[in-house]
Amino acid sequence: MQRAAPSLADEKSSLPPYDGTRFGGSVCRVPRARPAVVQIPVYLLLWDATFYVLHRWVLHLPLFYKLSHVNHHVYRPPTAWSGIAIDPFDVIFEGIAPYLVPLFCRLPFHEHTVNAVNAVLMLHALILHSSCHREYSELPLIGPFMGWLMISPVGHNMHHNYGEKNACNFGAIFKIFDRMGGP
Repeated sequence: MQRAAPSLADEKSSLPPYDGTRFGGSVCRVPRARPAVVQIPVYLLLWDATFYVLHRWVLHLPLFYKLSHVNHHVYRPPTAWSGIAIDPFDVIFEGIAPYLVPLFCRLPFHEHTVNAVNAVLMLHALILHSSCHREYSELPLIGPFMGWLMISPVGHNMHHNYGEKNACNFGAIFKIFDRMGGP
């Protein structure tokens, strides 16, 4: 005797009751606030350290610069479009590798934390390439600390202006790696 295929009604009855946490068939677990507060700065530091090393010591080597990265630096001052004006070589070293290093460290980054950080990174890249001539230190309240900590659009404009002869602002987020690496 052949068994009938299960109907949609049978399938629905076998699902657990909806509790507001299901999305696309998988259960979404939102990270707790405390781990996310620790994960975000660790992820950003690892991401930016990787970006800095690859940007400074690979993409700004004369050979690699002339083969690919020069196309990104054609925009002076940078525009929002220059943020995405990159070749496949740039994509590997700036668009893929910085995201892989935190994964290879085997640190337990929650996918929602990573997605939120990546959204902030995209917004920050847009601001850096906006040709805005402002410093973060000009912001009220948090300005002095932000100005000390983060690369601003003014700093990124300087980075684009010097092209291959550049000696500053190789990081995407923090100034600390430029301070440690020197000119």
